[in-house]
Amino acid sequence: MTIRWRIVVELTFDIDQKADVKRYVDDVESDIASRALYRVKPSLNEAVGEGKPFAHYHIIEMPRKLGD
Repeated sequence: MTIRWRIVVELTFDIDQKADVKRYVDDVESDIASRALYRVKPSLNEAVGEGKPFAHYHIIEMPRKLGD
């Protein structure tokens, strides 16, 4: 049986300023956050899974802008 521990980590990441804009008339910040998450998910997936440093990740809060 695997003994598993848990740690909570906050990651920050930069995105291209062109990506931090509304694409559609009805876009809201959560739409922009979803697109930002989509762009960084491959990097998360590289560190997670069988034979990798981490077994699993769970997103507790969607990305949010830290400031202008």
